[in-house]
Amino acid sequence: MDPPIISQPTVASSNPGQSNQNEWRNVTSPLNNSICDFIPGSLSASTQNVRDPISSTQNPMSNITQCPETNLSSCNTLVDENWPPKFSDKCQRNIAVTGSNLSPSDTALLRKFCLQFSVSEHSRFIPQKTTHVVIKEEAGRPRVVKRTLKYFMGILNRAWIVNTDWVRECVTSKRLLDESPYEIEGDTVCGDCHEGPRRGRLGVPAIPQSLDRLPFRNSSSRLNEAESSDRRPFAELWLCAYRNLGALQVADFCQLALDGGATRVFEKPSELMDATNKLTESLGIIGTDVRKPRAVILTDKDSSEFNLQECQELYRVYGVPVISIEWMLNCISLYRRLPINQAYRICPTPQPVSVSISKS
Repeated sequence: MDPPIISQPTVASSNPGQSNQNEWRNVTSPLNNSICDFIPGSLSASTQNVRDPISSTQNPMSNITQCPETNLSSCNTLVDENWPPKFSDKCQRNIAVTGSNLSPSDTALLRKFCLQFSVSEHSRFIPQKTTHVVIKEEAGRPRVVKRTLKYFMGILNRAWIVNTDWVRECVTSKRLLDESPYEIEGDTVCGDCHEGPRRGRLGVPAIPQSLDRLPFRNSSSRLNEAESSDRRPFAELWLCAYRNLGALQVADFCQLALDGGATRVFEKPSELMDATNKLTESLGIIGTDVRKPRAVILTDKDSSEFNLQECQELYRVYGVPVISIEWMLNCISLYRRLPINQAYRICPTPQPVSVSISKS
């Protein structure tokens, strides 16, 4: 069973005793204060006037764009019960499960469930095949869990993420029950009732439709129509790993990024820069308007290996913002493209530094 990926909260918890609408508001409202998503490059003044949530007291940062990419208060946070259409009973019963963070007794129960209902069980999450992640919930917090790799993969791959009560009740009643009353609603980092797993399972757009109307999203800057219609959390982004990623292995990072819709994924900043240069050269040759890819470099700022000066130099050399890996994990957990606020931002910073680092 994969171990929990635990980190300090950067999104406020909600009160599970309130209505769904209030629960969503409690989770998202702290993110609306002086926040922005940012990308390398430049935009016209008209673009920056669309809706800029940046505080007037905030110091401007050179060489990056303040992009009002996500204003969560303007999004419809409630999930439409009637979309997408429900699966047929036959398809719904074609189940493949994997357990996550289960106790020995829960593991034994899951195996009994699989034998009783002729369900296939896998030790790992298999995209396009695993339909259910059975995960241990927190004591005293119904349908709230510690985040694990399988939890993240299940959200991005539209799987059911349910607690062990579903397995137990199915075994007791000797029939497969509706998963909805047992679906995980929250986690120990982002809040008790954000319903990210449900949003992911239903394929609810993780990026507001209003972004398509921003001036910089014109036909010359889009790679293709199929990609521009992708509403997954990391659609049209280039994501790059740097050094320690916390509990994630580099391969896990790459898989999550791609499952979340990232256009390109890189293991090293040097690979990102090579790809950026090649794209710029190719677009220049064919006479297409050149715009740098929307890229970010991610690392774990809580790691013992973290070095702020190296990150500052990394930004100076490559011109790509460096942010916390927690941004990526929270985007997945909530199944939303979150703005990159001060809680996630590592670089740029106003302090100039001069330090040599290896370009790896």
